[in-house]
Amino acid sequence: MTPAKLAKVCPFKPSHFTRGVASYTCKSVCPFMLLRYDVVAKISPNDFDTLEQYTDDVPPLPSIVQDIKDIIRQEYVDYKTDLQPARNLIVAPSQPLFNGGNYPQFVVDNGMSEIFAAVSQKFNELLGTETTYELVVESGYRNPQRNKDVGSIYVNSFHVKGQALDILIPVGGVPGKSIPDLWCLIEQAGVESGYVALPEDGPKPLSSCRHEDVDHIHIHKLGN
Repeated sequence: MTPAKLAKVCPFKPSHFTRGVASYTCKSVCPFMLLRYDVVAKISPNDFDTLEQYTDDVPPLPSIVQDIKDIIRQEYVDYKTDLQPARNLIVAPSQPLFNGGNYPQFVVDNGMSEIFAAVSQKFNELLGTETTYELVVESGYRNPQRNKDVGSIYVNSFHVKGQALDILIPVGGVPGKSIPDLWCLIEQAGVESGYVALPEDGPKPLSSCRHEDVDHIHIHKLGN
């Protein structure tokens, strides 16, 4: 049996499809196109009578169709990322805000849950108050297509690898602490938890957690 025909099935119409990377008219909100292979069997009979006896009442062969996890993995292949996620890394998000990608069912979680738990605990330890304050996740996982469309120039972004979170201060702030104080505490919590922590303005790193343009603290795992 050989793959004889490749069909692309998608509820969105692509504007073009180049080098394996789709550029959709609906831009970053689109998932990649689903790939379907229609399978046929070729028989080389000695004569027409033999062909008839093999083809009588033979049902059509089933198609091979990608599921959502395969579509996500295909996107990584098409973008030639360093990480080619195995299916066991593609999981349901433990928190909805961990998912900044195009696939609501799944994320690549390669440490986001651990980052958030560790940094949240350390942040509250550093605050030293009886009240526990909840940090807010602005962005976590982004699939390669989404990452490109939000302006990142890094195809191997830690967000694409599922190894990074962009974290905001608690809603309503903390009594007695300024906003710069809180940004710096989140950065400190990230570093003391064993991660890389960077104050950022959108995708742009800033020199200090007290910079007036800080709008989140980016935290990612050490290494690649």
